[in-house]
Amino acid sequence: MTLPQSRKGFSIVELLVVVVVLGIFSFGGYLYYTQNFMGVSLEDALNNTSNVSSMHVDYGMDVKTSIGDASTGTNTDVNSNVDGYMTGGVDGEAYEMKMSISNDLDPTSSLSVTVISDTDGNWYTKTAATGGKWVKYTSDEYEQEFSGNTIDASLFGINILGTMFDGSQAVFGATTTSTVVELGEETVNDVVLKKYKVEISVPDFIESLWGSEDVTEKDISDSEAILAHATISAVMYVNEAAGFVERMVITANNLEQIIPAEYADLGYTSTHN
Repeated sequence: MTLPQSRKGFSIVELLVVVVVLGIFSFGGYLYYTQNFMGVSLEDALNNTSNVSSMHVDYGMDVKTSIGDASTGTNTDVNSNVDGYMTGGVDGEAYEMKMSISNDLDPTSSLSVTVISDTDGNWYTKTAATGGKWVKYTSDEYEQEFSGNTIDASLFGINILGTMFDGSQAVFGATTTSTVVELGEETVNDVVLKKYKVEISVPDFIESLWGSEDVTEKDISDSEAILAHATISAVMYVNEAAGFVERMVITANNLEQIIPAEYADLGYTSTHN
């Protein structure tokens, strides 16, 4: 799924990034179960969650960015925050996403992006670039306008979460259940959740992307470049009574920004955390 690249107007420092992303988000609103699943395994909870027809996710991300300038031998560190929600069907047919972005270079301002798709294939976007007004695109117009955009590695957490809505379910399908570490229990909003630490296989994540009609070959190629040296792990919080994953904390390290050639030629490099 290719999103509008609303950061085109940002400074060069924000375009040249390598990030450590810590995403915290929770499910709610669209998951309904009547059966009691007490004692459900993590694998069963993953299957139950990935098989729902629709979902609502509230998320927040802390992004740590380090930018190196080879010409001066200096590094610039930037901390950003991204939060918002995703909601809709998990087949990619009807979907809504909002994100707000801020960073410590300009803490007094933030960027907000809202994207909606409907079952007829139309897309609606609202950003600062549209003057805060909704702009409608047909499926063909949206493809022509945005399909060539390069994925921004600093926002790749959005792409990870987006796989829950694009039909690929990559974030669940790539979870390695053979190396699970049980972390005990934690009470969140008066609900007892069982915690598991898991690894998310990058090769399996990439392979799962091919299962979505909404993910283009360029999206997959960009994802391969961004995740070339990355590691992804997660702590999953399972509501055993309901039988699904209710909350996740994802840590993704060493996401590599795809640097335009004209900037790479200036001697900019990226460091990985």
